[in-house]
Amino acid sequence: MRHLESKHLRTLALAGLVLLTAAAGKPAWSGLPDWRRYLEIINPMSDIATELRHYHVGQVVSLDDPRFSATNVRWGLWVPQEFLPDTGAGLYFLQEYASDKTPILFVHGSGGNPTDFRFLIEGLDRSRYQPWVYFYPTGTRLERQSELLHHMITALQNQLEFRQLCVLAHSMGGLVARGAISEAVKRSTPIEFPTFITLSTPWQGHAGAEKGLAQSPAVVPAWRDMAPSSPFLKNIWEIPLPKKTAFYLIFGYSGDFSLMINRNNDGAVSLASELDPRAQVAARRTFGFNEDHGGILSSPAVSQVVHTILSNSEVQAPWAERKIE
Repeated sequence: MRHLESKHLRTLALAGLVLLTAAAGKPAWSGLPDWRRYLEIINPMSDIATELRHYHVGQVVSLDDPRFSATNVRWGLWVPQEFLPDTGAGLYFLQEYASDKTPILFVHGSGGNPTDFRFLIEGLDRSRYQPWVYFYPTGTRLERQSELLHHMITALQNQLEFRQLCVLAHSMGGLVARGAISEAVKRSTPIEFPTFITLSTPWQGHAGAEKGLAQSPAVVPAWRDMAPSSPFLKNIWEIPLPKKTAFYLIFGYSGDFSLMINRNNDGAVSLASELDPRAQVAARRTFGFNEDHGGILSSPAVSQVVHTILSNSEVQAPWAERKIE
């Protein structure tokens, strides 16, 4: 059924049919026009500003928001160019912004959405952290998504003046998040990333993406960056993580034999890709679990490790006075 559904969606994509699904949220602060002012600052006529106008930033929603539906997720994968104007991608808050709590951003992977993190978010220490979620069309180019995410983080930082942001990402979302952090380093954005956690991220891409580029009549743009030989993947570790960033690499190894994946895998990503030597060198700790690609998000053992990492994270009280040099 899933195969037939995907095939049907590809047919719809080629036919150019569009599903319109939209949901409204309320702004997390009264100054939502500041998002528009930010777009003016970065050049309102630029391609990036035009694209960013389709994203919502700082709206308070719940994980049950209809915009996170499975239908919208599929359209974001197969018809990303139609998804943006109609569905409601963006960086959302799950509670009103609190200046005394450190934000932690959750970034989903290909074919995913923020509800993938429900189990991990439920265990979050809300006395220290406030959850933010990034929802985006996963069929778009990853390099572009990294740049877009960086702009949204920067706009929020300009408005709210937080100094630290923790990041937890699953699968392909780890690549998007890593790219956004690189953008922050490259542009000297005044934000620290004290904790960066990735789960089952394909640091060396996926062979299926390369095969799709060669054989599929309808190419998903993200495949160009997910192909193992892509410049995006080759350069993703070119800019080192900030010195104050503690990176934790979490991977699963409960996968069966597949003609599309290396024999050692988590059911979707090969261990060779999850355990890219560049990522292992950068990691403060590496943790492996007998979980598959999706199950790692609902594993009590993984949750315990994640929340232990966060409880020991070197986050500063957001309200603490910064020392004047």
